[in-house]
Amino acid sequence: MTFKSISRKKVALIGLDGLGWNVLIPLIRDSYLPNLKLLLKSSYLAPLKCIPPLTPPSWTSIFTGVNMKKHEIYQFRKIIF
Repeated sequence: MTFKSISRKKVALIGLDGLGWNVLIPLIRDSYLPNLKLLLKSSYLAPLKCIPPLTPPSWTSIFTGVNMKKHEIYQFRKIIF
């Protein structure tokens, strides 16, 4: 397979860290976020659940594609013994 035969699709990842669905959905529905509303019409919506629900392990897992046990980022500070 050559690179010419591979179909390339554009991907955008929009992360709204700390914004709850109970706030976001009414804003979209009431047209306070028209561009996001337009984008969602032709997109997929996938809520992320993370244990523990902390920003560093969540975003690191999204960008690397690996479990937090592998990248070992669990919180804002890394404890070194």
